Amino acid sequence: MCAFAQNNGSAVSQTGTANDAQVSQVGVENSSDVNQSGTVTGNSLSGQGNEAKVKQAGNKNTSLVKQAGDFNIGTVTQNGNHNAAGIDQGVGNAQENEAYTTQDGMHNTASQKQRYDFNLGNIDQDGNRNEAYQDQSSGPNQSAGNDAYAKQTGKHNLIDQKQIGNRNGAFAYQIGNHNEADQDQTGNDNNAVTRQGENRNEAHQTQIGNGNSATSYQNDLGIGSDNYSLQNQTGNLNTATVDQGFNSSNSSAIQNQMGNSNGAYAFQEGDDNASDQSQVGGNNGAFAFQVGDTNVSNQLQSGFDNFSDVTQLGNNNNAFTSQTGSGHVDFTIQVGNGNMSTVTQGNTGTTF
Repeated sequence: MCAFAQNNGSAVSQTGTANDAQVSQVGVENSSDVNQSGTVTGNSLSGQGNEAKVKQAGNKNTSLVKQAGDFNIGTVTQNGNHNAAGIDQGVGNAQENEAYTTQDGMHNTASQKQRYDFNLGNIDQDGNRNEAYQDQSSGPNQSAGNDAYAKQTGKHNLIDQKQIGNRNGAFAYQIGNHNEADQDQTGNDNNAVTRQGENRNEAHQTQIGNGNSATSYQNDLGIGSDNYSLQNQTGNLNTATVDQGFNSSNSSAIQNQMGNSNGAYAFQEGDDNASDQSQVGGNNGAFAFQVGDTNVSNQLQSGFDNFSDVTQLGNNNNAFTSQTGSGHVDFTIQVGNGNMSTVTQGNTGTTF
């Protein structure tokens, strides 16, 4: 253990076998606390292979690394002033957890909490007053873990990732200012991806079940701001995609799916567009394509094997689709301005 202090404070407490901690602090009034403990009940080898490395350069940065269990690795690197980072890993027979935090700038905050086996978290923040939080829990006895990655460049961005289960993956990437990404997954083999650029975009993803996938792109390929994306999925093997990646502002896309093997896709380019897709049942598909300004699309489907495709090219168009039963098909195409369409289908069968 090594430390370089200029009115800096460092506390290291280690219990067990072959623990290693390295602390390097350059600046004024930095604080570091590393606590690695040893034996887990019923496992004489626990406490082996813990490793913590802390590097801080700047003023008034704080870091806390607390590891309990086997083969944990925690790394905190902070450059700048008034940054705060916390890593808390492992309870019970927890093995091989890893967490990394890198922060460059001022007043950034990162928190990583991992429980049980084989979770991996990585936070990388560049800018000022960004916040990132990761909370992952898998299970004991060599359970497959979860992966979470968060990267922010800019100011006042927020990422919150929470995963419970096995083999879940959460990815959030934000460039710009005042963006917000929230990812919450419970179950196994779920995947959530958020990519945001420009300013004041907001994305929320919640998945409960197994094998679900949610993807949200906002202004990552163009310019724009103030877009909103909400994706909720309950069940198995559902897929939801929102693409506001081009020149889009003040647009909203909402996708709610309950059941199995449903798919929803929404594409928006322009300003003040709104898409709402709600599906209950199984094997339903909803597609919305909006190019222009102030278009509104509502797609509601309940049952099985229903399909709805809405295309809006122009401004101030309104499309409403409601399908109940099984095997219904709807294609709505609006070209120009001020068009209105209403499609309602019930019972069973296929209607064009």
